[in-house]
Amino acid sequence: MDARTIAEMQRRLTLLQEEMTGQVANRQRDALSRSPREQSGDLSGYSIHLADSASDSYDREFSISLASREQRILNDVNAALSKIRNGEYGTCELCARTIDETRLAAMPYARLCLACKERQEKPRKPG
Repeated sequence: MDARTIAEMQRRLTLLQEEMTGQVANRQRDALSRSPREQSGDLSGYSIHLADSASDSYDREFSISLASREQRILNDVNAALSKIRNGEYGTCELCARTIDETRLAAMPYARLCLACKERQEKPRKPG
């Protein structure tokens, strides 16, 4: 990969890092915030409807799940930026082959080449 392409990937990764850092912080804040029932002033501790309680719980779990996914992406972005600094960007972490530039263009924080990623995601047969 030439220096110009690496510089472009670094620029894209830096922008993505800034975006993901903000998203992770917002999600974590939202997931840890008070429930809509608490925000409305209903502090009785009892939900009028079981469905309201379930909905609050689902919303909170969904936010936590999204925050976790976004944190994983942010970790991958940080790892990719570190690899650029170390001269290791674009190398598959499993087989050490070069990751195709089209894959990196689509997902600049990819850690694995497509073949290794497909093997990793392939369901294993019980044996």
